[in-house]
Amino acid sequence: MNQNKKIIKKTGAAFLCAAMVANAGTASVMAVDNRKDENVYVNLNMDGSVSGVYVVNEYNLTEKTEITDYGNYASVKNLSSDDTITLSGDKVQVEAPAGKLYYQDNLNGTKIPWNIEITYELDGQKISADELAGKDGKLKISLSVKDNKDSDDEFFDNYLIQGTVTLDTKKCSNIQADGATQANVGSDRQLLYSQIKQKILIHR
Repeated sequence: MNQNKKIIKKTGAAFLCAAMVANAGTASVMAVDNRKDENVYVNLNMDGSVSGVYVVNEYNLTEKTEITDYGNYASVKNLSSDDTITLSGDKVQVEAPAGKLYYQDNLNGTKIPWNIEITYELDGQKISADELAGKDGKLKISLSVKDNKDSDDEFFDNYLIQGTVTLDTKKCSNIQADGATQANVGSDRQLLYSQIKQKILIHR
């Protein structure tokens, strides 16, 4: 179960499916009216450990612009066009026309400001995620998020973490998720948490 964690910076308007990390990049542009929105996404393993972190940068360019971005990136990808975007050391450079520009930076390392743990119980007994496939019963999923003491406290203190859990209603019924905002997305039930230390009860 891969999940994306969502945060909102206290001083910004961006809505992020991610966890902001300390090595996210900074950027400079020639057109001073252009501002960058930076969304940082974290992919989790079944137990909540981090499997990867990447950044999606967005610019709304008012004119043709040369952009220089800095960060601890392993690779970069232009999401808007086939125009060349280059990575040299910690420097990203791209020349883009007026309009929307999106590009993805895959970060080196997986350190985030939160320690995230996901545990499972089936019919009252602890079970690993790998053992759940094909089983029936009353499933409880517990999500816990705590401060990562090895990370900069500025992020934990000033960012709101949000979590999304997606469940297949063809396999899960009688879903109880206290504190979650629930929405139907096709045949899936999507659970959105703003403060994560919750339990989800499911009859499978």
